[in-house]
Amino acid sequence: MKKTSLLITSLALLFGLIPIVANADTVSGTTGSGTATITLTPGTLQFISVPDFTFGSQAVGVTSVTSTALATGALTVGDYSGGITGYNVTAQMTQGFTNGTSTLVTPNFTVSLGNSEDGALTGISGNIATTSTKIASGAANTSAGQEATIGGDAQLTITNASGTMYTQGNYSATIDYTLGVGI
Repeated sequence: MKKTSLLITSLALLFGLIPIVANADTVSGTTGSGTATITLTPGTLQFISVPDFTFGSQAVGVTSVTSTALATGALTVGDYSGGITGYNVTAQMTQGFTNGTSTLVTPNFTVSLGNSEDGALTGISGNIATTSTKIASGAANTSAGQEATIGGDAQLTITNASGTMYTQGNYSATIDYTLGVGI
């Protein structure tokens, strides 16, 4: 008998003979309404690209020289974080100009980046030779997307107070860029 009752109930459900009741939040006659919710969480804040600088050739025997280089590439930040507090970019030369044998004395390596087209990313001039220094900031409460600096340059001062001649060759340095939350 139980198998027969179960079979009849299952068939009745299958063919829609027994109504199934679902409750909405608000019902009134032939209308009803419910709710839908979504929670938005912060997305990513990341570098898309960072600039490089090429200072060209300088004479070996100089005691002090200052050279200027244009930024090769833009500082580009992808901001999908919600932008409530804005962001900042710091940079520091963490490995001085070296050719593997000799390291140049560089008391000044000042980076000056331009602003983005809409001004949401602002370049700030700063000496990155010895300390981590803010070189750009992104405005709070801007729309999501990518912001890129337009133009910019760097000035590098090489000193040789000891009078010892530097070894000729190609020298390179490492610049570490850091992206932080808050302006």
